[in-house]
Amino acid sequence: MRVKNRSPRTRKNRRRLHAGGAPLLCVGIAIIACVSLLPLADENHQLAWEREKLRADLAQLKEQGRVNDEFLQRVADDPTLAQRLAQRQMKYIREGDSILPLQGSGKEEMSPFHLVAVPPPPPMPPYQPVGGALATLVRQPRAQLYLCGAALLMIASGLVLGYVPKSAGGRDDSAAPPGIV
Repeated sequence: MRVKNRSPRTRKNRRRLHAGGAPLLCVGIAIIACVSLLPLADENHQLAWEREKLRADLAQLKEQGRVNDEFLQRVADDPTLAQRLAQRQMKYIREGDSILPLQGSGKEEMSPFHLVAVPPPPPMPPYQPVGGALATLVRQPRAQLYLCGAALLMIASGLVLGYVPKSAGGRDDSAAPPGIV
């Protein structure tokens, strides 16, 4: 084994060659990760928003079903209510009763719907996608393609710049301790 005295400056330069491509490699991988993960995260956020909207609609429908069942139960149990509803539907007025004239009442359909109507849930705010310059950029297919190409170029450059050839004897000097060749 031959021991060669190297100056510290030469070792620093050699280490710099090893790490020369690492930043490009890391940035390239990070860009590819952003291009592939940000659209998926955006889609997940949108699906969560739609799920909340559907939950609100389902709660309103369940409440409407409960009110309808309660109304049908009251109609089945109370014969006078059933009679009044039937008379109202047929626009039948009993003897001795008179119609009370109301302002603004036109030829509206006589329906008990307004007795059991449950108001709809409040509208949800419109969906807002994840913000940021990179998130906006990766929503466009052409920009995604260019970013992936640039990232692959960075990765290739990082691999080429970080390459350290083996020594002439076939051994890899990077594994040897400093000062020993």
